Amino acid sequence: MDELAEVYARSLFEVAREQGKLDELREQLGQFADALDQNRELAVFFFSPYFSGVEKQEALGRILDGADETFLNFLVLLIENHRMPVIFRTRQQFERLWERENEMLPVEITSAIALDEATTESLGRRIGERTKRKVKLAAHVDPDILGGIVLRVGNSILDASIRKPTGAAAQARCPRSLVGGAMQINPDEITSILKSRIEGLDGGRAELTEVGTVLSVADGIARLHGLENCMSFELLELPHGVTGLALNLESDNVGAVLFGEWEHVSEGDTVKRTGRLLDIPVGEGLLGRIVDPLGRPLDGKGEIDVQERRPAEFKAPGVVQRQPVKEPMQIGLKAIDAMIPIGRGQRELIIGDRQTGKTAIAIDAIINNKDTGVVSVYVAIGQRMSTVVALAQTLDENGALDNTIIVAAPADEAAPIKFMAPYAGCAMGEHFLYSGRHALCVYDDLTKHAYAYRQMSLLLRRPPGREAYPGDVFYLHSRLLERAVKLNEDLGGGSLTALPIIETQAGDTRTRAAEEACASVSAASIASAARPFSSPSRPAMWPANRSASWGVIPASMPSKHSSSAASSSTSSALTAAPVR
Repeated sequence: MDELAEVYARSLFEVAREQGKLDELREQLGQFADALDQNRELAVFFFSPYFSGVEKQEALGRILDGADETFLNFLVLLIENHRMPVIFRTRQQFERLWERENEMLPVEITSAIALDEATTESLGRRIGERTKRKVKLAAHVDPDILGGIVLRVGNSILDASIRKPTGAAAQARCPRSLVGGAMQINPDEITSILKSRIEGLDGGRAELTEVGTVLSVADGIARLHGLENCMSFELLELPHGVTGLALNLESDNVGAVLFGEWEHVSEGDTVKRTGRLLDIPVGEGLLGRIVDPLGRPLDGKGEIDVQERRPAEFKAPGVVQRQPVKEPMQIGLKAIDAMIPIGRGQRELIIGDRQTGKTAIAIDAIINNKDTGVVSVYVAIGQRMSTVVALAQTLDENGALDNTIIVAAPADEAAPIKFMAPYAGCAMGEHFLYSGRHALCVYDDLTKHAYAYRQMSLLLRRPPGREAYPGDVFYLHSRLLERAVKLNEDLGGGSLTALPIIETQAGDTRTRAAEEACASVSAASIASAARPFSSPSRPAMWPANRSASWGVIPASMPSKHSSSAASSSTSSALTAAPVR
C-alpha cells in the first residue's frame, strides 16, 4: 500500500511542480483528505464498491466546486482504478515530497565579532543563488577566532578562520591588530571559495569538511545522520578523541562502530568525515613489539616510529599475479614437514578442541623460521593479555621475538577491535610481501573473530541467519585468507603464508564458523583432537577423512621446539587431511 501511495504522490507532485501549482494542489489534497476523515458517510461513499465510478465522478463535480482541473483528474484516476482508499497515504507521501522540495538550507556564520545585517543577508543571498535553495541564516560569535570566518552550509563546513593559540604565552605573542578592530567580510570572496572547493580547485587555506550528527549511541554503535557521501570502512572523527568506522550505509543514516571512550559521546554531537579509509601503520619498526589493531603499542616500550600505512582491506592478487606454491616452509614438526609440508604462500587451517596443541603448532612455526628470512605476525584474538605476554616471553627466550609482530585484541576489548585484528595483522604482513620478502600470519583464533563479528552485526541490526551469524560470515574469512599468496617473479616473488586457527567444541566441526573457515581454506587442514592428544605418541597422525587412502603412522615424532611453548598444550596431537 505504501509503495502504491508513493507512486501516486510522486506522479501528482511532478505534474504540480511542472505547472507551478505545488502549494495549491497540496492545499486541495489536504482539504479533501480531511473531509473524508471527518465525514464517515462521505468516506463510505467514495470507498465502497457498491457505488459506480460514474456516480462518484458526478459527486466530485458537486462537492469540489472550483477545484483545480489537475486535482480533479487525479481523483478521477483514483476512482477508475478503485484506489481511492490510498488517498490518506498519498497525502502523507505528498507532504514529505513537498517538505523536501521546500526545505530551508541551514547556513551558520561564525566569526570573531558580530557581522552587520547587510553583510549577513548578502552572504545568505549569494549562497541561495549558488545552491538554488531557500536559505535559513544564523550568525554566531566565537571568541576563539581571531580573524576570518567559519561557514556551515548544510552538512559542509568551510573553515577559513584564524584560531586563537592556546596558552597565555601564545596569546601574548599574538599581534594586537588581530584581536581588535573592525572586520571586513566580502561575501563574494566567501562564495568564490565555496565554489572553488566544490569544483575541486585550490581554495587557499580554507578547509571544506562534511559533517553529520549523532542520532543515537549505545554498546559501541552509533547511528549518524547527514554523512551523505560517506564511504564504507571510512574513518570518522567524533568528540573526546573517539574514532568511528562506517559499516552500514543506509538510506537515511550511517551505522558506525566506535573505538575509544565512546561513553562520552552523546546524541547531537557533531561527527566529521576524514575521507580516509581504514589503514594500518606498517614497517620494520613494529618488529619485536606488541601492538593493538590500530598500531598503538601495548608493551610499554615507548612509541613506534613507522612512516608507512596500508589499507586494512585490500583486494587479493588475481591468478595472473600468483605462481604455484612450490617452496616449502619448514615449521619444525617433522611429521608435517615430511608428509604434508606447508608451502610459502599457502593457507593451512589448524582446527581442533581447546588445549589440544593448536597454538603450539603456530609457535613452533614462528620459532623454526626465525633465521630463514620469514617475518612472522601473530594475531591474538579474544585471549587473556597474560597469555599473550607469556607467548611473547617464549618467543623472546628462543630468539624469535625480534622477527615477530604480535597484534593483540584481548578478551576485554570491544568487538570492533577484535573484528579489526586479523585484517590489521594481514596488512602488516603484506608490507613485507609486496617488498619481495616472505611473511607468516597466524590468526589465533578465527572462532572468536566470528563471535565478535556476530555481535557487531546484531548491534547494527543486520539480519541474522543460522546460529545468529549474518549472511556474509563466509566472506568475512574468505577475503582475509585469499590474501595469502605466492607472487610471481615479476612482482618480486614474495609470499604471505596464513595459518588460521579454529576452535571446536567436542570435535564438532559442523558449527557455522568452522564450516565457513574450512570452506575458505581449500588448501589443507590440520586437526588436533583430545583423544590422540592423550596418547603417548605425539604427534599421532592419521587421515581426518575416513575414506582416505593412507593409514595410521604410529611412530612418535616429537616437535623440534615442543619444549619451548609455554603452555600445557606444547606437544601436539595432529590429524591432517591428505589433500595433496
